[in-house]
Amino acid sequence: MNKYRIKSAKGYWLERGCGYTQDESKAAIFTLDDMRSFNLDQCTLLRVNDYELQTSVTVNDNNE
Repeated sequence: MNKYRIKSAKGYWLERGCGYTQDESKAAIFTLDDMRSFNLDQCTLLRVNDYELQTSVTVNDNNE
């Protein structure tokens, strides 16, 4: 299943579309199902590769 980061003029989207960050590494990762109810006008979807997903999981595991 493909996963994406969402980028808009205000920055990268955070979890559940609640806010923005300028730091791509802090951006939330969404599936197409997650984004069904979002208004994505003027947004760019950046596909996340498997390596980035593994790195995200590792970073999150170390912080807990």
